Amino acid sequence: MVRALMIFLVLMGGVARGDDRVALLPLDAEKGLEIYGQPVASEVARALREGKIEIEVIGAKMAVPDSAKLIVDGTIAAGKKKDIVLSLRIRNHVDGVVLATVQSTAAGIANIDKAAADVSARLMPVLRERLAALRPTTPVDPDHGTMHEVTQPPAPDLRPMLAVVSMRENESDPLRAALTVQLDAQLRKVYRTPQLVDPAKMTRELATDTVKSSKLDLGMLLEITSYTLEIEDNIPIARAHVRFRVTDAVGIVFDRVVVTDSVVGEKNMSLAQLAERVAREVLDIARPHLKRKVTAWR
Repeated sequence: MVRALMIFLVLMGGVARGDDRVALLPLDAEKGLEIYGQPVASEVARALREGKIEIEVIGAKMAVPDSAKLIVDGTIAAGKKKDIVLSLRIRNHVDGVVLATVQSTAAGIANIDKAAADVSARLMPVLRERLAALRPTTPVDPDHGTMHEVTQPPAPDLRPMLAVVSMRENESDPLRAALTVQLDAQLRKVYRTPQLVDPAKMTRELATDTVKSSKLDLGMLLEITSYTLEIEDNIPIARAHVRFRVTDAVGIVFDRVVVTDSVVGEKNMSLAQLAERVAREVLDIARPHLKRKVTAWR
């Protein structure tokens, strides 16, 4: 009897499922409203947990865990007169596609807690619906109440995007090679695959037209502007400056120079191995910034 009841509750969504995790990102707030970002996010998380939705609050420098099925992020903005508008959106963790958006308006900052409760209430049924749509169908044998094994759906296809790693000096070639390999691995984690392009076509002036003419949605340029190497007592030490520029068919969406600290290798480490370590460091520094600005990385 208890087993049958548990099966019924799972099918009806009456209990939280361990594989229905949702990641809640920090809310973006306009200037002057930043102090309300954390309290509103905390209220949303509390309401969702009370609604039996497994929510994980992600800090500003934290990566979204692979176990999260959906991502919730949002904004706090000033509306008409003294109104405050809370907007939350639900995105697919796999490809970053926005699945739904909910909003609530507070009549003045004093009512922001009411708006947070309201937007949470609007969000909850939409989240449940989207989570249910992502679950594989698991039929129950009506005679024995046993779950049948379900074949998991295939992994999503990799979406191509333009990508190139360039350098200003020949001495940077070990890092260029390492970054090319590491970038390919990072893109695959967000279900992307690089389509190589001439670096001359990805300059700030030409990148938008290049992406547009390619019929793809994104292009990325990694330009090594500086790569210095020192060896002290057979211990190699390197530093790098790398520009990341991401462009879509409308314009530049991300442009930032990543600067590493001194990356220290082991004694007698090869320069190729050190370059691989520097490449990972460069991508680790860039990743949280890309997640905030480029949908494909979330």
